[in-house]
Amino acid sequence: NPIDFVPLSQTVFPGDTVAIAVGPEVPATNELVMALLKCFEDTQVSMADITVVVPYDGETAGRLKEAIASEFSSVGFQVHDSHDDEALAYLAASAAGDPIMVNRTLYDADIVIPVTTVRHDGMLGYNGGFDGLIPEYSDAATQLRVRGMIAAVGETDDSQRRGDIRETAWLLGIQLSVRVVPDPNGGVVSILAGMGVQLDVAAEEDFKQACSVSPEQAPLVIASVSGSAGADHWRSLANAAYAASQFVQANGVIVLLSDLNEPVGPATRFLADLDDESARRRVMESQESDQIAAMQLLRLRGVCRIYFCCGGRQDELEEIGIGFAADINEIENLSAEYDQCVVLHGADRVIPVIA
Repeated sequence: NPIDFVPLSQTVFPGDTVAIAVGPEVPATNELVMALLKCFEDTQVSMADITVVVPYDGETAGRLKEAIASEFSSVGFQVHDSHDDEALAYLAASAAGDPIMVNRTLYDADIVIPVTTVRHDGMLGYNGGFDGLIPEYSDAATQLRVRGMIAAVGETDDSQRRGDIRETAWLLGIQLSVRVVPDPNGGVVSILAGMGVQLDVAAEEDFKQACSVSPEQAPLVIASVSGSAGADHWRSLANAAYAASQFVQANGVIVLLSDLNEPVGPATRFLADLDDESARRRVMESQESDQIAAMQLLRLRGVCRIYFCCGGRQDELEEIGIGFAADINEIENLSAEYDQCVVLHGADRVIPVIA
């Protein structure tokens, strides 16, 4: 029963080609996509005319590809490549005159169904139902441009980026979407399908009920990060730091618990040995994949001290002004210095509600 939309069986017809565009960090990806494909068995569409497209390569994509091949051998599978001109198509020019390039499979499909996760970002607020299409399924140049727009939020208006996303969805003819509402621990609260504003409102309401947290402020906040390792993990860490900062007292301490085992990114490295204004300028000019995370962490400098307890590289973290806690014993020693502590589970998905 899709929200504000007809059933799937009345949406697709014989001969239609279907592209299922999976967004980043969708929890229970395999189970969700397999269930969606099963729904198509009750329609008139040939399973051979369906292609599942994912934005990044990696373990999650590999597991999904194997699952689809084992149960739906005729369904296509594709990993988007933002550098492959043959795999991209020109859709239109944006209001600012920039070319809107999209994945060719999405461009050619008669029906495009985005499957995205509801998120609340410290810089952007709630994401819309079409976030996860742009820049994820665009070309490398657009990805750089959009990252710069996001990093500048708070200093510039975000309306152009949001307008580009809406225009892309409209030009692709997207009507039916699937929104996944996660819980703070990486599970799934609900899965909603439908169209437009009513779908977003329902998804955001479920997310608020599941993830809103309103603790007292404390001098120490310990926050776990539920986001998966990979392309967006530094972004998840930065978002968790932002959420934790809403509950830490001035000049307090935040400890982030994470399975991060990746080097500090090139944009984040500019936080080392630079004053805030110089670092901000270098980050904004960098156009690196970790640009958004670097800007979020930069904005927290001077507000609180941040420690990571993870598999990361201690020397690199300390160079950018982030402390390193090697294990739980060090966290216990740190906790002993304070008489009050707030613990946030899945802080990258928490919605801070200050009482």
